[in-house]
Parts: sequence; structure tokens; C-alpha cells
Amino acid sequence: MRKHATPIRLPALLLALALAGCAGQAKQPAPLASAPAAAAESVPAPTPEPRPPLHLLGDSNSTGWYSRGYSTDGEDAQWVQCIRFDDAQEIIVGKPLTIEENGFNLLPLVDADNVYGIIPGGIDGPPRIYRTGPAGAAWEQAWTLPEGIALSVWYTTVASDGEALYMGYCTISDDPSRQDDVQIGRFDLATGELTPVTDWDGYYRGTLFGVWQAENKLLFTRRSVAADCPYEPVISHYTISNWEQLDPWVSTTLYALDPHTGEETALLTEKGQFFPWRIQDDRLYRLDGETHTLCFRALDSDETETLPMPAQASHIAAISPDLILFEGRNEQDVWTLYLYDRATGETQASPLYRLGKDETTCVRLLCETGAGEYLIVRDSPLAPKQIHGMSPGEYYTVWINQNAYELVTREALLDAAIPGRPVILRDDHID
Repeated sequence: MRKHATPIRLPALLLALALAGCAGQAKQPAPLASAPAAAAESVPAPTPEPRPPLHLLGDSNSTGWYSRGYSTDGEDAQWVQCIRFDDAQEIIVGKPLTIEENGFNLLPLVDADNVYGIIPGGIDGPPRIYRTGPAGAAWEQAWTLPEGIALSVWYTTVASDGEALYMGYCTISDDPSRQDDVQIGRFDLATGELTPVTDWDGYYRGTLFGVWQAENKLLFTRRSVAADCPYEPVISHYTISNWEQLDPWVSTTLYALDPHTGEETALLTEKGQFFPWRIQDDRLYRLDGETHTLCFRALDSDETETLPMPAQASHIAAISPDLILFEGRNEQDVWTLYLYDRATGETQASPLYRLGKDETTCVRLLCETGAGEYLIVRDSPLAPKQIHGMSPGEYYTVWINQNAYELVTREALLDAAIPGRPVILRDDHID
């Protein structure tokens, strides 16, 4: 049975300030009867204070690419590890965190100036958030959130404006036949308080999707079911369990959300349970596999533009102003990385391959470094790893695909003879 926690509410201080403000207004003297009406009308409205710009957190910045590491020596620790772009070496950022004291599933998320280690929490313990610099040797700040909630940070997005983090979270239900109360929250980095910016109720809640930078708003998606659907949602294990039955009547809508007012604006609706678009630079992109076209549209437009793509295109790996990298099968039915030049329309296949899960596949693109290079998984050979057993002093050996990472240029992606910069990993690195 899960513990039930009281939903997190806005601090009582806001209510007190609001009441105090109302009382103060009531004591204001009435305007003089002889004052002309035009004078009141000519007073300009106060200019609202500028709000800090929103941005998404990710897995890389100009320093490096960040991932979760964990121990196999019986210490049961996890940490944030970083592959540095300047010297192609892996380091630990912050300090290792014991699972017993801090919980499971540490998720690293970064922006230009900060590295966050987020442990989502749940029935096993409260959520925790840690913060340090891009290559910090220790955690500079740490927060423990109240028990009874869980942060929705895996397989979704987290945004920041430098003053707060914005993320989905839920208040955990104590009854498996009742949904967890899902909201989008604002975590204040100065006070350590999490407050809701939405006031959702009913069956269908939202999932944070991205940021609309031009409007300085959050984006979220929400599934809903048409009014003529003959079925009701069935709640099992804290969530809707009969989506397959509801599917013919389900649609997913993208909304813009003002995190300061809670105002929601519907932008785009797609049929089905999943939203097929990805966002980059305030534009939505999706690949239409049937017509082999890349569809894209601005967030403030109802028009969708298309760009013809090669027939091999099956998955978009990265989009830049001059280049689209995508994956697909070549004539020999081998999964291959392709580079599409947006200016010339030319497509070139990368000759780089690796062994992944006992089959040959393309190298995996992780991120662009911002210096004309890409970080890739160059190879994934089988290698022995010693794993700590359940008893003290017990170890056993397993064979796993151990990734080999490399920093390569665009030219090196197209010419196997051009060397990259192999990454030197820590001895205890595990993917």
C-alpha cells in the first residue's frame, strides 16, 4: 500500500500577501470628485516585469555529454559521469551517491551552467535534487522533497528559467484503483519548494513536452477521449489500463502553458495515443515514412511544410540548419547512418558501423559538441565484466556489449580513413 501525502499547495504566504494587499486597497482615499475622468484614463498601465527565459535541460552542454554511472563493487553507489569534449576523457561530476541513502534511478540533466542529478522518488523514498557546475567535483546544493510524491523526469522533459525547474510530478495515491494526481510543478531553486503551475483534474492529464522560446511558455501534450466513446477509463495500479480499448476514440493535443498564470492554449491535435512530432528551435518536425517526407511547421502556424527525403529514411537522428542525419536500411538491409545536405539535396551514407547485440548496425549519434564534432558510439564489442553478487565477497563475470565512444568530425562520418578522437573511459565505466 502506498503512503498518501497531502497534495503540495502554494505557500500560505501568497494568500497572506493577497489579503494584505486587498486590505491596503480598502484604506485608500477615494479620488477627488473634481478630478477629470481623462486624467485617470491617461495613466499608462504598469509595465510587467520581464521574466527569465525558459530553456530545456538535456544530456550535453559545451563541456561534455553526461550519463548515469553505477558501481559493481558492492558499494551500491551511483553517480553522474561526463565525457569531456576538450580532452576526450570521462570524469565523475559531483560525488557518488549511495542508493541506500538516496534512492534509485539517478537522472543527470544539464544546461550551460548547471548539472542536476535528479532522483525521482516514489514509494521507496522521497525525491532528491542535486546541483553543481559543469565539471564540479562536489554537489554544491542538495534538496530532499516531501515523501508521497514522485517526479516525472524519465522519458519526458524538464525545463528551467535559471530560477526554477519545471517538471511533471504526481502525488501518490494510496488506492491502486484511483489515479495518481499528476501536475506540472515549479521547483524553486532558492527556496527548495515545489508548487503546482497546473490545476488538472479528471482522467486525462498532461506530459511536459518542450519549451516555446519565442513566447516563453512551456509545452505539454494531453491525451483525451472523444465524447462518443462507449467505454469508460478503467483505473488499475494507479493509472488508466484500457488504452487499447479506448484507442479508436483517442487523440493527443499539444498545448502552450504560461507557467505564471496557468493559461493553456491548444496548438495542434493528432489522432491516436502518441504525439508524432519532435521540437527544435520552436519548430515541430516529424518523418512521414509512407511519403518519405520530412514535415515541419512553426508553433504559431497552421501550415505544414514538407521536404522530400530519401526512401531509406526511417529515423531522424539530428537536425541542424544545413544537415539532417537519419538512419535507415541500405540495399544490403543493414541499418546505416545517412547525412542529408539541405542545401544540395545530396544524401551520403556513412561507412561507419559497429557491432550491437550480435548484429552489424550503424554508429550511434549521441550529440553534437558545438565545435564541428559529434560524439558517437563507435563500437559495442562484447567484453567481460565482474559483477558483485548478493553475498559479501561474491563476484561473477558477465559478458556485455561495452560501448567505445569517439569524437568525430562530419568528414570522418563519411570517410572511415579519417581518425576520430577515442574517448578514455574510467576503469569502472558501465553502460
